[in-house]
Amino acid sequence: MINTSFSSAKSLNSALIGAAIADGYIDSVNDPVVKYIPEITGRGLDELTIRDLLLMNSGIEYIHNDEVPFYKHPFGDDAFTYYSPDLRKIALSVQASDTPIGETFRYNNYHPLLEGLIIERVTGMSVAEYLQERFWKPMGAEFPASWSLDSEESGFEKMESGINARAIDYARFGLIFLHNGNWNGAQILPEAWVAESTQPLRPDPRRWEVVPEWQGYTRYYKYHWWGLDNPDGTSDFYAHGKYDQIVYIAPRKNVVIVRLGNVPDGYVRWPLVLHNIVDQLP
Repeated sequence: MINTSFSSAKSLNSALIGAAIADGYIDSVNDPVVKYIPEITGRGLDELTIRDLLLMNSGIEYIHNDEVPFYKHPFGDDAFTYYSPDLRKIALSVQASDTPIGETFRYNNYHPLLEGLIIERVTGMSVAEYLQERFWKPMGAEFPASWSLDSEESGFEKMESGINARAIDYARFGLIFLHNGNWNGAQILPEAWVAESTQPLRPDPRRWEVVPEWQGYTRYYKYHWWGLDNPDGTSDFYAHGKYDQIVYIAPRKNVVIVRLGNVPDGYVRWPLVLHNIVDQLP
């Protein structure tokens, strides 16, 4: 069965940024975004870096649906970044917020759209083509996958949510990270990138404007991966999307778990369930 990724796609976006750096298309995560997207110059975002995008380091104005009355939802940022038929145009419309860059954590769907623009501009390929060449082919994906587009006319990938694949291939992607970027002897991603993108940001000096309770229980967010600290000093990390689409990676037990859903499950914290399952493994 083909399952859409929802926001688990963001973790693959992060991997693509790492691949583009390894391939020499991008110099560093510390590059300013305006180096690649000069159209947003002069809006108070000139100091915004690719690393800020990956960390969801605020700076860009974004209001979530649960922060406004329901009748404003069709005209809010969640709707614009999910349903727009021209997501490139939406990405280029970003504005600075009142919060300085790097001061707070605010989950923000404009970030992956900007990452997609950078990837297609520097590689000369569509994001889906680059994913195919850098991950799907080398890892020997068992089934064809797809990436939903904003519209036929625009043809830009839904960077925030749109990868569609089977569980076995989500698991294969997870195995690349479990094995420090290696797939059967081929180094698909640099080991240093895997460590940098998945290990905790400590100390984390930011105030969390969204889900503040998550940080309070030795949990973290790093380069579009969510994480859970373990008592032994190690960390589990995972891609996480709506309806609890999860690719859960636990190096301490050498295991990858894929959990896919299609309905809301508001009474279960699936990442914590998977963490507990891993705890029981020999």
